[in-house]
Amino acid sequence: MSRLDCEKKGKWEGGRRKGKTGKETRYKDQMGGALRSDELKRHPYITRCWLSEVEEQGIAPSWMVAIDGCDWKCLFCNAPTAGSDSGFQLDDNGFDRILAEARSAGAETIQITGGEPARNLPLLFALVTERSTMPVVLNTSLPEGITTDLELLKPFAAIITTFKFGSDRCAQRIAGISRYVEPMQNRITKLAKAGLPLIVRHLLMPGHYHCCWQPVAQWLTSQDWQLPLSLLTGFMPPRQAPGAPELLQSLLAQEVQDGVALARSLDVHCAISGERAGAFLSGSMPVSGERAGETLDIVIGPTGRISLSGLNQGTASLVQSLRPPTPPSDNGTGAKP
Repeated sequence: MSRLDCEKKGKWEGGRRKGKTGKETRYKDQMGGALRSDELKRHPYITRCWLSEVEEQGIAPSWMVAIDGCDWKCLFCNAPTAGSDSGFQLDDNGFDRILAEARSAGAETIQITGGEPARNLPLLFALVTERSTMPVVLNTSLPEGITTDLELLKPFAAIITTFKFGSDRCAQRIAGISRYVEPMQNRITKLAKAGLPLIVRHLLMPGHYHCCWQPVAQWLTSQDWQLPLSLLTGFMPPRQAPGAPELLQSLLAQEVQDGVALARSLDVHCAISGERAGAFLSGSMPVSGERAGETLDIVIGPTGRISLSGLNQGTASLVQSLRPPTPPSDNGTGAKP
């Protein structure tokens, strides 16, 4: 997925934070049904792991870990599902396996995504504080109740959220959420004022520039606090989208240009994977073999830099083998190789 990393006045710098243990029981009691406490009693299943080079500066390359379970019904969601007959459980042994795979793939961070990982926040809190030897990033939609106990969010090196919709009407039609915008603004504000390392993303959808991206960008850039803002332009049409036929189309080049132009007009610095914004290409290619039916996202930046997302270990090894060799050093003699 291509990404325009838009950072207003400064860059996000990842850094691991320490948290406290012993929060699980209190969190369940406080949350009630907000994050489905019944779901917190089991270990979620890992549906997919892959290496992503297309992340914000300080996070990439990141070992992506998708876990199952989400209460939202986003029509454009392509997250796989898992059960007892597929994937593996996110318990102590599962987390140790994730750490080993992340190191083997050359990742700098681990990113827990979904589904909705916040449904298992007490478990993640315990695993990160007690077992992790790498920075862990939480990628969450900020569901209701996630700000009840901010201590549970402090162990994460960064918290990434996607502000998906700029209007409640779009949220209801596309994700089945009756009230979205104001609660999302309140949660982002609370995390920002608490000084948590929050990154906000927005996925530019076809036909949703005026109703979604424009109000989201204007609200975020008008606040007293400042957060890193990433504009995602790699929208992939779903196979079906009942009630939202515009989502069956791909983004037009003009829509992407208008999205970038709005960011610039709001004094937001834009870059692609850390580079200056300009002409770029993005797309996806089908993957064959054991991952048939999935896609590999490719982004070619304005300087010619190629970024890939959705790599398994075999594909990552092949890509690394194609990198040009490092030129020999002159050892300070001034001689040219």
